[in-house]
Amino acid sequence: MRAVSPLAATAAAIVADIERQRREGVKNTKQSRRMIQYRQMKKEELLTLDATIEHLAVLKKQLREKSQRRGPKDLLLPWREVARALKDLRRLGDCEHEELQRKLAASQSLMHEMYQWVAAQYAVIQDAPDARRPTWRSTSLPRGEASRRLGKEWILNQLYHNTDALFQQYGFPALDSPERLYMDFHFNFSDTQGYSYVTRHFLQIHESMEGFLARYRRTLLTDQCAIRDLFPATHPMLIEEEDDQTHQLALITPRGEYVNLLCGTFRSENRVTFLGRQIQDDERCCSNHRQRNRIFIAELHQMPNGTVMGRGLWIQTQGFTPDGSPLSLDDDAIEFDVDLRGCPDHLKQARYPRLFEDAIKRHFHDLDARDASESKPAHHQGVS
Repeated sequence: MRAVSPLAATAAAIVADIERQRREGVKNTKQSRRMIQYRQMKKEELLTLDATIEHLAVLKKQLREKSQRRGPKDLLLPWREVARALKDLRRLGDCEHEELQRKLAASQSLMHEMYQWVAAQYAVIQDAPDARRPTWRSTSLPRGEASRRLGKEWILNQLYHNTDALFQQYGFPALDSPERLYMDFHFNFSDTQGYSYVTRHFLQIHESMEGFLARYRRTLLTDQCAIRDLFPATHPMLIEEEDDQTHQLALITPRGEYVNLLCGTFRSENRVTFLGRQIQDDERCCSNHRQRNRIFIAELHQMPNGTVMGRGLWIQTQGFTPDGSPLSLDDDAIEFDVDLRGCPDHLKQARYPRLFEDAIKRHFHDLDARDASESKPAHHQGVS
């Protein structure tokens, strides 16, 4: 084996080192290329993202401008919203249909009830109301709310539209007449129906029409009906109904008489009318007590000279039992504190009107004394 010279060994080492460096240079070159490619790729990605952002910004601006420009016809709802709205509309339609069916049934019931009521009244409708006729007792009111309201309107309007005829029928002076009437009583006796009386008043009223009307209504039971021993503020009422035009009061008096008054107020230019009548048959208030027929009209007129003229008409009959039979004159007179038991029978009808009038005046005096003790103004001024 031939020995290697030092020079050759050195040369070989140099060659090996050069080869190693060459291989490392090639490796570094490849790495550099890869880095260049990577940086280029990232740069392209950034450019793409910038372009996308710019495109989205333009698209956002276009959508905003389009939204601002579009009209109502472009505001289309999603189908779910449309379906929900249609469902709500259907539900509303069903509710309205049910309400209409209810109103239809109520109207049919009202028509039937009013037909029955009018049919019962038809045979007794008169040209003008008259408390003295037996058929007057057929005045009635149904139970139902709507039919009852119509019945009240019919009864009161019939009486109101006959006021002038009634004042003429009972011989009232003309409004501008100097004649005056106060507690002008007229009695009429019947062998079958007992008595009836008419009271007329025609006076100048020295207070406002509204003030007089308020006083008249306040004293209707105690004064106008002349109910004894009654304190309205504490006495129990069977019915007490009131609206803008009508007022109804029903009670059993301390002496056992059934009173059911339907009243109405009518206003026109320079005129106020307060009127009413007894309701004999009320489906809301059945009674087996005695009662009597009543019609009253109190009318106030503002005259051209500024004065107020009042005329009042009160028509009332003898009391009768639930079967329609009149009370005896003796029993009826006791209601007004008139005692006829010591009077001969053939003189009772002749004496009773004067005794009745005196008893009414005593009653008014007692009421005034009671009011004076309570520091209230006297009742009995004007039409009563």
